Amino acid sequence: IILGVSATYAVAMLIGLIPFPEKWRELLTQTNSPITSSTSVIMFVMVVVMAPLWEELLFRGLILGTLKKAMNPWIAVTLSALVFGFSHGSPFDMENGNPIGFFYSLVLGFLMGAIFVKFNSILPGLIFHAAYNFTAGFVTSPEPLVVIISVPIMIIEIFILFSYKPSPVVSDEGENDTFGGNEK
Repeated sequence: IILGVSATYAVAMLIGLIPFPEKWRELLTQTNSPITSSTSVIMFVMVVVMAPLWEELLFRGLILGTLKKAMNPWIAVTLSALVFGFSHGSPFDMENGNPIGFFYSLVLGFLMGAIFVKFNSILPGLIFHAAYNFTAGFVTSPEPLVVIISVPIMIIEIFILFSYKPSPVVSDEGENDTFGGNEK
């Protein structure tokens, strides 16, 4: 959850350093403004629950899950991140395609894909995705210090996440079983 929240600000800050045309920034603002209307309960369910669930099932579960069986997992992550990016914007349609949305989603798709490969489950990415969407859609702009410290926090969290190795669980038969299920 903390990684999803810090990623919201860290990715925004990093993308903000790229000198994108003002027209692109306007398109991003139009499509990603904070949700504050009277329909916020419906929007909350759509943005924080349904969109992450659907997107994780489709992009990480189906697309990445299929690709990583056929090729190197990191090539599969990259390809699925590209598909995820294109589903959120187009770098080729400069007028209406939300090109910055493509770059945001490309970075996030790569990160969520890496989480999927690391844990072989959509659940950690789903939690990350929901936390990211919640923060991006419902939290107003934070203090500048929060944005600045989000980058090192995100880097530390990624390091910890990818350094984590599940401890073996001893099965009923006395065998080591890393994930708790007896696979024979």
